[in-house]
Amino acid sequence: MAFWSTVLLGAEQYKGNPFLPHLELGNKTAIHTVHFQRWLSLFNQTVDELFAGDRAEMAKIRAQSIAVALQSKLYVAGLLHHP
Repeated sequence: MAFWSTVLLGAEQYKGNPFLPHLELGNKTAIHTVHFQRWLSLFNQTVDELFAGDRAEMAKIRAQSIAVALQSKLYVAGLLHHP
C-alpha cells in the first residue's frame, strides 16, 4: 500500500528498494516473464473493477513501466527466465 501510495499519489510513504524483494525471491526460486504478465493482468483487472478515470489509467501505465524495469534488472542479474 505504501509503495503504490508513493508512486501514484506522491505520499512519500515508501522508503524501501522495490527491487530488493524481487532480487531476494529470484535467488530462492525461478522468476519467469509469465509471472510478470500474470501480475499485470491481475493488476489491470483489479484497477478496472475498482476505479475509473485518468488516475486509474496512470496506475496501469506506471505498473507496466515498473514491471519492465524490474524485469530488466532481473535479466541483467541473470535471474529472469523466459517461459
